[in-house]
Amino acid sequence: MPHCDLTKSISLPKKQRKRYTLLRILMVILFLAGISYFLSTLFFPTAYFSYDDTIDSLANTIKEPRTKDDITSFDVALSGTHDRAKIVINTEEDLAGKNILMRKSFAAFLSPITTLSLPKHAESFENNGIYYLEDDTIIYPLVSYQAAQSYLRNNATLERKVLSQSSEISSQTRGFSSGSLLSSNSGIYVIDGIKKHAIDDEETFLALGYNFDDVIKTDSEERGAHQKAKIYTISATHPTNTFFTATDTDTTFHYDGTNLRTVDVNTISHKPITVDFEDRNESAECILSASVFSQHRYTCSISLEAITDNAGNIYRFSLPGTSSITGISTALAASPTRSTIDRRIKEMKKILKEQFK
Repeated sequence: MPHCDLTKSISLPKKQRKRYTLLRILMVILFLAGISYFLSTLFFPTAYFSYDDTIDSLANTIKEPRTKDDITSFDVALSGTHDRAKIVINTEEDLAGKNILMRKSFAAFLSPITTLSLPKHAESFENNGIYYLEDDTIIYPLVSYQAAQSYLRNNATLERKVLSQSSEISSQTRGFSSGSLLSSNSGIYVIDGIKKHAIDDEETFLALGYNFDDVIKTDSEERGAHQKAKIYTISATHPTNTFFTATDTDTTFHYDGTNLRTVDVNTISHKPITVDFEDRNESAECILSASVFSQHRYTCSISLEAITDNAGNIYRFSLPGTSSITGISTALAASPTRSTIDRRIKEMKKILKEQFK
């Protein structure tokens, strides 16, 4: 079949030819602008969060502010590299000239440190091929050997015990210890007491400081020993019996759901999440100023360079006074700097490596 090219015989009038050329240039400009915008959002992302006390709490992306000891705090959950923030607060209280502090870590690791002794540890054991858990004088059957292993302290081995006729054995079967990570065909669960929380995606899993090597492969019977509970999103707080190791002070902490306690590394039952103790103290700060457009609106901008590399999924804002905040908006962004580009390239390489390994 002979090749036919009819375009050579098409001739546009001069006026249309000029318009056609301009449209081609415009399309190229729009294409380049689109590529530039894509690269800009990829390397210098901006995340927006808000709180409004007049709407349903589920629609708020900032947790409801809480006031304790004349300090009001609110949290923003986010992963990735962000090194500047802008905050807008609506309140009838005069906040002009007041400092707002911002820290980054895990919500659990920002908990108060107590010197109270650690509650008694539940002990697992084996008797005639059946696994049990002794918890506060009550003995519970365990769903499997793997579940029994999850209660063992670091480097400990499962002991054999003889049950006496007077032993009180519960009819309730227990599963894995709180803080355990369990896998299924559809995803990963984190255990909190008798409940299991599905982790919603890989971003959340990594943002919470977890490691895929610590996930236990389980079957439906083992997972069935736990009740389903709400999904863990990136704003989640770690469950009870989570451990943290501060590499800068070589200290290990146990989280009980409210407080942190220092513990001996040989007493831990799960691999700890790596942190720096100094992250609890490091902060970025700015001074709030009144908006010229609204009487009860206060704003400030913060450079986050001092905390941007801290481990954790929570940015915590704290300011003195006020429990009457009616609205908050924050924007966390990555600046177009060499260090930000280097971080993003490193993050992308890590993601690609995980995807293709």
